[in-house]
Amino acid sequence: MQDDETPLNVLKEDKQCYMWVYCSGADSPEAALEGMKNIVLFDYQNSRARACPAAFLGEYGGYLQTEAYGGLTQVKHLGCLALARRKFTDAKTLQGKGKAGKADVPWRKPKSSMRWKPAERVARRRAAGRTAETGEANAG
Repeated sequence: MQDDETPLNVLKEDKQCYMWVYCSGADSPEAALEGMKNIVLFDYQNSRARACPAAFLGEYGGYLQTEAYGGLTQVKHLGCLALARRKFTDAKTLQGKGKAGKADVPWRKPKSSMRWKPAERVARRRAAGRTAETGEANAG
């Protein structure tokens, strides 16, 4: 299941409100999982407090993918690659123009999509029958 909260401006409200969005199922009708419906639920709340998602999730203790929302303890948290990439982009910005550092190492952005260079390199070498460490062909 995925969950995200988005700030929402509401007329005649004195404080920030949020639309909590919960999604389950597959990411497209073609990838539908047998026996599971694709669901998107919008839950309007007047706060970002832990009580908001806790009320909706109840006793749910399965996997939950969020953008680092840490208010829930009963679920198994899954990370978000968009948030991870944003952290590297922020670090690169703070690093200064023309300087190189750790923010440059793992990410690159090709024209079509973002990829994680080390993982991609390992996958290509494995597919080609080579070891990730040396790049030499596997013996068997």
